[in-house]
Amino acid sequence: MRFIAKISIIVYLLLHALPAHAEEICTLYLKSKNPAATVQKLMTETNPKSQFCVGAMYFKGVGVKQNYTESFKWMKKSADQNYPPAQRTLGFLYVHGKGVVLDEKKAFDWVLKAAQQNDAPGQFNLGIMYYKGTGDRKSVV
Repeated sequence: MRFIAKISIIVYLLLHALPAHAEEICTLYLKSKNPAATVQKLMTETNPKSQFCVGAMYFKGVGVKQNYTESFKWMKKSADQNYPPAQRTLGFLYVHGKGVVLDEKKAFDWVLKAAQQNDAPGQFNLGIMYYKGTGDRKSVV
């Protein structure tokens, strides 16, 4: 029973906070002395990492007012360029209905895309989604 309780806590933490990868990828941007200027600079770039970081800044409200809709917009731009951290974050946004209408099937599809690119956190999240049946997918095991 304790094992299941521990797993439940881990799953809760993974699914209820901006994934830790945002902190790792965007550390310099999120801790910038002038985050507003950083956001403006990143918005002019078209590479998926920059777009992901803008999305993370909107998600956390760093340098801009927190806005999940804007976060979704920037994550989608990045995810459309096959950037796995953005793809799994879109899954997070869809599964929680943050900045977008809650849609577990779309959440599953985005997390699957990240997992198929050998993205370890995406693979872990996909396993949880299979386990919970999120997106109408059940494990066949």
